[in-house]
Amino acid sequence: QFLHVTSAEEAAEIRRLGVKSRVLELPNGVDIPGDLARNRGQFRKQYGIGEDTPIVAWMGRIHPIKRLDLLALAFAKVQSIVPQVRLVLAGPDEQGHRAEVAPLFARYGDAVIWTGELGSVGQSLLLADANLLVACSNVESFGMSIVEAMAAAVPVVVTQTCPWPQIERENCGLWVQHDADSIAKGILAMVTDLTRARAMGDRAQRFVAENYAWDSVARNMIAAYEQALADRHRRQE
Repeated sequence: QFLHVTSAEEAAEIRRLGVKSRVLELPNGVDIPGDLARNRGQFRKQYGIGEDTPIVAWMGRIHPIKRLDLLALAFAKVQSIVPQVRLVLAGPDEQGHRAEVAPLFARYGDAVIWTGELGSVGQSLLLADANLLVACSNVESFGMSIVEAMAAAVPVVVTQTCPWPQIERENCGLWVQHDADSIAKGILAMVTDLTRARAMGDRAQRFVAENYAWDSVARNMIAAYEQALADRHRRQE
């Protein structure tokens, strides 16, 4: 009856394949965190990060498509201007890729923290203390960590290889070119103006609550199934 996609880019790719079926564009849903203040400070305490130290978070699979090599280059520029910044890399290692990219971050010493895979509680604690989240994959069909960060009032720096033009439109963060210089400039814009970053994070949370909360997504999916059933019944009459 229809094919479900999570972004306009995914829908366009299906059309390029010549598929003629009806396409329903409906994003993944996300839980909106409750009392964020309750979790603040716990991640910093666990990893010995000062209260005023900017935290740049990255969450995802440690895989070549995620382009941690680009992030390593960008972080060099960021740290040269804001030496106290910390970069937290959170996610599971896939096929030993961490061993390939870890040397790119070795020169930063304790400024880069590898947490390994975090469960839902660990992710919540990280996002409660992060000043921004960065994503720079070669491609994403959606990018769950991006919407999870925004739901937690964390602004984002995302490359334009990820399907998130809404970030720029809604002023929830920065949607930048897919190169180290642009990523670094985006991160620096955030960590050197934390007041602006917090305002972006607040806007991000409101935007996600209105468009990506599970209640809204579920209602739209139910409506799509009800319409599909009605169309099928009409054809059978």
